[in-house]
Amino acid sequence: MVLPNRLLNNNLVVSSQTTRYIATGSDDGCIKFWYYDTDGVQFVKHLTAHTSSIIQMRSSLDGLHLGCISYDKTYKHIDFQSFDLVNIIKLEFVPICLEFITSETSPHPVVSILNSNQEVHIFKPTLQSTMVQKFEIGTKSPHIMLFNPKAGVCLTANRLGDVDLYDVETFKFPKYSEEFRVRMKSDTDLYEIRKYNTHVVSMCLSPNFNLVAMYCHDGMIRIFRFATMKLFRVYDETVTMYSVAQTDPNQSILHFDPADFLRRQSIENEINKAGKDEGEYMNLLFDSSSNYLIYPSMLGVKIVNIVTNKKRYKPSIDSNDDVLPPILITTSFQKSKIYIFTEKDPDDEEMETRDVYSEQPTEGEKGEKTVVDKGGKLAKEAIIHTNKGDIHVKLFLNECKKTVENFTVHSLNGYYNGCTFHRVIKNFMIQGGDPTGDGTGGESIWGSEFEDEIHPSLKHDRPFTLSMANSGPNTNGSQFFITTVPCPWLDGKHTVFGRVTSGMEIVQTIEKVGIYKTTRNFLNKDSPHTHIGSDKQGR
Repeated sequence: MVLPNRLLNNNLVVSSQTTRYIATGSDDGCIKFWYYDTDGVQFVKHLTAHTSSIIQMRSSLDGLHLGCISYDKTYKHIDFQSFDLVNIIKLEFVPICLEFITSETSPHPVVSILNSNQEVHIFKPTLQSTMVQKFEIGTKSPHIMLFNPKAGVCLTANRLGDVDLYDVETFKFPKYSEEFRVRMKSDTDLYEIRKYNTHVVSMCLSPNFNLVAMYCHDGMIRIFRFATMKLFRVYDETVTMYSVAQTDPNQSILHFDPADFLRRQSIENEINKAGKDEGEYMNLLFDSSSNYLIYPSMLGVKIVNIVTNKKRYKPSIDSNDDVLPPILITTSFQKSKIYIFTEKDPDDEEMETRDVYSEQPTEGEKGEKTVVDKGGKLAKEAIIHTNKGDIHVKLFLNECKKTVENFTVHSLNGYYNGCTFHRVIKNFMIQGGDPTGDGTGGESIWGSEFEDEIHPSLKHDRPFTLSMANSGPNTNGSQFFITTVPCPWLDGKHTVFGRVTSGMEIVQTIEKVGIYKTTRNFLNKDSPHTHIGSDKQGR
């Protein structure tokens, strides 16, 4: 479970399977980037993208581009690998929604942005900041757009219950083709939505482009075959269905404790009420096989096999060492959190540290947990206290026992107290641990240099890696550094013995501090020092 202090906007979690990066948007216009690998999900970067609340974020089909729109009337185009801000496009209107409509043959990403005047504005943000084309569509006040690159067809929906179809090149009704076998809208089942006086809250396309699922405001989930737009499945997730199920002995799996049911019912009502004024809160998606639909419900997150029409309680993947286990990322109503679900069952020890803060936590979030414990000589966690804030680190005790012991004992003995980050290189790292403050001093707890502990699974492959500074092989003393970008060229040369788990913004703040001509970076008399944190003792 990952906790930023800012409140996440609804549905503003975007991931890229290509780059393994995850982007989360908050209501103050900020975007945070996370990276997923064998160690789990790690915070990477914080970007103040907009001056107002973010309306929508979308990633391109290839996962290499990220686009976002805001009430500040701007579109920001971001490289989803380097996090560089590629383009800022100023709009003359408040955008409603956006979608990447890049065809399979286009060498550059194409973005469509809709406004409330039924206009579609087309941009090529990697080439220019001006609009390429503008179309007027028949959908009144659209709030969702979805593009199928296989069929070359866009879907738009509004809160009146309309779902319309457009050719991506002309924004007229699509022509009949093998991928889209529809001649008129009346040939489809799309009028089903308006017939029941409801509207589409969100919709998603299956990875094989054959199905489109729609979460509707009446609590029904409708799945259509894209080629014909005929109904394929309908799932009832209404509060009424769950209420009836409470007294049905054949629906025991849906039974709740009466008090718990009333609580869940109250939350559902709050979500529906808030959604009318603040936007829609429900989302859904397919898994990579296109066989499973994943969506929130009153029961929890459901994973339904749409082929067999049954719920799956324990999804599995083929055994393959090169494939990361799947993760599910969700947000929660009125919570400043994202929840990350994996196949791994956390043990008791991990349960105590599963909350990861991407910012300095509030006192309420910290609770009353003790963060300093000097009862042993080895630790699995540490806190670097600086005048800019605290940096929490995880230590790799099992892989780098001697390095962690050196760091632990120095910290307990106050060796690092008053030390500065004497070497700061922007877009590289911050280095400290030298009592002399000029990079020439410092020794190990044994009074001599000690050997490297290079572990093949611990690399400088991400920002906020804690590593030992040295002057060559097996010359470790007391100095350490924290990277601010991936530094693969350091692999095999420096001992990676920890990762920053929270306080990443503190590292970035120190990285930006001015440096004296003597190359020493004095913060002030309250310079960084370390303590060993919490009760995570290794002995």
